[in-house]
Amino acid sequence: MSESALGQRLWNFPGGLELRHHKQVSCQRPISDAGLPEQLFIPIGRYANASPRLLVRPGEPVLRGQTLIDSRDDFAVAVHASTSGRFEGWVECNAAWPPGARQRCLALRPDGLDQSVEPKPLADWAQAGPDALIDHLRAMGLSGLGGAQFPTAAKLRGDWTGIDTLILNGAECEPWIACDEML
Repeated sequence: MSESALGQRLWNFPGGLELRHHKQVSCQRPISDAGLPEQLFIPIGRYANASPRLLVRPGEPVLRGQTLIDSRDDFAVAVHASTSGRFEGWVECNAAWPPGARQRCLALRPDGLDQSVEPKPLADWAQAGPDALIDHLRAMGLSGLGGAQFPTAAKLRGDWTGIDTLILNGAECEPWIACDEML
């Protein structure tokens, strides 16, 4: 089947949901700076039963993008500092889901400087094999954003025979989400 014939079949795929968009409601207020709280809580609840390895000690300074938790397990993803500051340790905090649940979190006290580590791109990614690509995705902390937040490395590990393309869907799928719309 030619690429154009395949594209035509996919374009005309029957079914799906046609949800009414509500982005205009979400876009009525301008984007504003939320500022930094005195303390950030970075949840790791989804990965607590995997093999997380804490790379920093309480009291140590951290930089935005610095790996705080690493794992060699495909069912866990690396967790990174979202800003610079001081790592305070493990705490119990409220989970976003399910409501009322508690989960393990990393506590970080922002310093307001937002200093960053140097990015670590995968050198010569086009020539890298599947294992190197998957290991890099895991180290970058990639996971699905659905309810399960399934780690991308676990999704991809397996038989790569005949696979030559990885498609990342970064589209907004919820009718109320308006991040791109506001930009």
